[in-house]
Amino acid sequence: MKSAKIQTDIKNQLASLGWSQKRFVREYDKNLKYKSKLTVESLKKQLSRPTTEPRLLKTYLEFIESHSDYQKLGLIKPVNTSKNQFDDEFNNKMKQISKSITERIK
Repeated sequence: MKSAKIQTDIKNQLASLGWSQKRFVREYDKNLKYKSKLTVESLKKQLSRPTTEPRLLKTYLEFIESHSDYQKLGLIKPVNTSKNQFDDEFNNKMKQISKSITERIK
């Protein structure tokens, strides 16, 4: 998954939770066994810079999706299980349907 997609996912999940970036940083630090170097300013840069490491962004997204506040909302982590079993046209149509459903429930 590319950085831009993960950055958008993180921003959307924070919005769903009603969390600011400041709140995310606070929650992230609170749940780590060590003090991270993450600041609100560094997070803002990481969420806008196309060169941010996708692995780091995935860590943030996994943290959000595992947080109890996220689970209380009843949100479901999207999972792609196709593993290239279908042709590209079918996969693209299914993505469009999924996006449409997501927009309707927001």
